Amino acid sequence: MLLAPAYTHFNRNIGIQSAYASGWRNANIYLRPAGWAVMAACLADLPELAFDMYKKACISIRSQNIEHYLNEPYAYSENYNGPDHPMRGAAQYQWNLGEGANWMWHSYVYYILGITADIPGPSRGPRIPTDWPGFSVRRNFRGSSYAIHVHNPSRVSSGVQSITIDGVPLHSTIIPASADGRSHEVEVLIRR
Repeated sequence: MLLAPAYTHFNRNIGIQSAYASGWRNANIYLRPAGWAVMAACLADLPELAFDMYKKACISIRSQNIEHYLNEPYAYSENYNGPDHPMRGAAQYQWNLGEGANWMWHSYVYYILGITADIPGPSRGPRIPTDWPGFSVRRNFRGSSYAIHVHNPSRVSSGVQSITIDGVPLHSTIIPASADGRSHEVEVLIRR
């Protein structure tokens, strides 16, 4: 939330933000830095906070009530109207925020799921909520496809115990890029 409570008149020291209607770019929800905040929480080893922030800004959660969201269900907006606006929660400036959608995707895939594209190959290092039993994702990298299955039997948030690729144990958290054009099965066990 920015500038809460909303300004009710122009404030020369604040500037243009105080001239907007209450709840409309003045005490509203601003999404541009949301992905950065999620990444920061992951780096600080606060996965529960990271996922909570992600869920609150996530487009799929916001667009479940499309009549209220007033935006295409597949487009991030720059802002959501704040609580002082009669159309609280409605999207503002959709299709205006290419970087916001990119940072949200980046924060989820690279930081929460831990699937990055490092020079040697895709690596693993998730920061997931402890109630997740695991997850699966397919990642294409340098002409090959990797079906990555993460198992979390101990219900921890991070800590890779083992990784196998096509049944062969790895001695690193970096999955080697094969660039052979084939599909590979990756099994990851999280345990601290």
